[in-house]
Amino acid sequence: AYLKIAEIRTLLPGIPVLALTATATPAVIKDIQEKLLFAKENVFRMSFERKNLAYMVRKADNKTGELFHLLNKVQGSAIIYVRSRQKTKETTELLLNEGITANFYHAGLNNDAKDLRQKQWQSGECRVMVATNAFGMGIDKPDVRIVIHLDLPDSVEAYFQEAGRAGRDGEQAYAIILYSNSDKTKLNKRIADTFPEKEYIKQVYEHLNYYYQMAMGDGLGCMHEFNLEEFCRKFKYFPVPVDNALKILAQAGYIEYTDEQDNPSRLIFTVHREELYRLHKSGAEAETLIQSILRSYTGLFTDYVYINEESLAMRTGLTRQQVYDLLIM
Repeated sequence: AYLKIAEIRTLLPGIPVLALTATATPAVIKDIQEKLLFAKENVFRMSFERKNLAYMVRKADNKTGELFHLLNKVQGSAIIYVRSRQKTKETTELLLNEGITANFYHAGLNNDAKDLRQKQWQSGECRVMVATNAFGMGIDKPDVRIVIHLDLPDSVEAYFQEAGRAGRDGEQAYAIILYSNSDKTKLNKRIADTFPEKEYIKQVYEHLNYYYQMAMGDGLGCMHEFNLEEFCRKFKYFPVPVDNALKILAQAGYIEYTDEQDNPSRLIFTVHREELYRLHKSGAEAETLIQSILRSYTGLFTDYVYINEESLAMRTGLTRQQVYDLLIM
């Protein structure tokens, strides 16, 4: 989005522009200045080093036990970073069972929930925030005493950015990675999934042609709905590397790929399970749909869960529109 900031400069000539970044590489810093139409390069840089912040890596086969030990030893506000949304909830429940006030934060929460949880954490009402890397932009709580990574971050830059949220008041603080032997395997797999081999990407592109029944190079100007789950089932793929292969193809200009995984439908049951079973009076189609949802997804009574209307339609024999209409009744 910052690429469009330069347009404002043409509307407000003569207004000074200051660009701030915590972790950008030299190449990105140079690119930012070019894209923001700086008259000449002008960079003020400070070191990553912060004397009050101790960086540590601890080998821990029992990460949960080590997590409790650290939080009991280092008092004060804390952030725990994990890789998945599900793990934010699971870790929060573990902390609450130990009597530690905690809440979770990820990109799937609605804005009201995000704002409330952030305010509770910033005010001290909630001590620990368990989060994915979505908990980042605009987070500036000066008295965070410890940041713990239960999972390894994507890059050194990402780590410094997340760890740097500790000790902004200048007092002693800690940034700790809990590492186990399985983490290296997970990280290598994540790299392979994120950056698939060239032959794999070519194969996905070819299967995309088969999927839409069109010749190689055809389809200019055409738009099609894409079901990632169905595509992977048909061609025996795993979703994550396929999704990243399609993003690489989009970046290279071969396709346009709108990633609807960022905005899928979400569902939560606001009634108790017993009340839900009484809804059979709504009709056979509604009852079939509810049964399919309960068999396909978990956690629907406690939090929003992402659903796929296309898959539900296939399992129930309904159309996608019927699934949609029944769910918003």
